[in-house]
Amino acid sequence: MSVEEKQPFLDMAETLKRQHHIDHPDYKFKPKQRSTIGNKTTTTVKKNPSLTRLFYFINISLNIN
Repeated sequence: MSVEEKQPFLDMAETLKRQHHIDHPDYKFKPKQRSTIGNKTTTTVKKNPSLTRLFYFINISLNIN
C-alpha cells in the first residue's frame, strides 16, 4: 500500500486515539504479571511420568482421592 492509500486509516486511528483520551482521561494500561510458580509445578508433573507415579502412590498410601 502506498502512503496515500494508508493515510485515511492513519487519520482514523489518530481520531479514535484522541476520542479514547477524551472518554477515559485517567486510563493507564496496567498489564497483569503471570504467575510462573503454578505453571512450572503443573508442567513439571505433566512432563515427568515418574513424578506422576510418585504422587499417585503417595495419594494411595495416604488414602487421598
